[in-house]
Amino acid sequence: MLFRSNSLLDGNAGDGITVSTGTDTFADIVVTNSVLSDGGGNGISIFADGNDAIVGVDNRTRLFAQGNTISGFALNGILGFASGDASLFTTINGNTITDNGAGVDGETLPFFNGIALFATDDALLNGRITNNLVTANFERGLRVSTNGNAATALLLASNNFSGNDVGEDTSNDPIVDSNQQDLLIANGATSTTCIAMTNNFFTLDAGFTNLGGPLDFRLELD
Repeated sequence: MLFRSNSLLDGNAGDGITVSTGTDTFADIVVTNSVLSDGGGNGISIFADGNDAIVGVDNRTRLFAQGNTISGFALNGILGFASGDASLFTTINGNTITDNGAGVDGETLPFFNGIALFATDDALLNGRITNNLVTANFERGLRVSTNGNAATALLLASNNFSGNDVGEDTSNDPIVDSNQQDLLIANGATSTTCIAMTNNFFTLDAGFTNLGGPLDFRLELD
């Protein structure tokens, strides 16, 4: 178990916090009431990788992030990545995630997100994203992508995802890169995604894409 509370992590050359878990791992990562700022990587990075050759669950990784301020990272504020047959469970509650994703210099693509969650291979991504302020990030406030045979199930409730996508690459003008989407959730051709949403706020587009069958992407709005 990794536990970090009431901490100040400022100016790291890379990630603020990074954890990678592999085969035969059952890990809990708890980050609460901390300030993570101005790093060259991601604010919090979680990589969970399971071994498909082993029958049964051989990687169960849980992230609990609550009450943190995460700002000024060059990449994503929070990154979760599940691969192999890992199970990644995320609880992201009551955080302020702003001004992340500037990339190299804030003027050149690619830009990055406030929260980014990815599942691939045969992984399971499951979680609750609630009561967060996620704004002024250079790409989306929330980016979720499910590919391969992976499955994602998320609850999004009472979040403010407004005013993201602030990054503009002027070198490719007249193409407009900014002020288009606060959220993008994408499901691949052979994966499944289930999203429940209630009482979230956006000022830009909330985008959903599904390359699979009609029943492979389920969205519940309340």
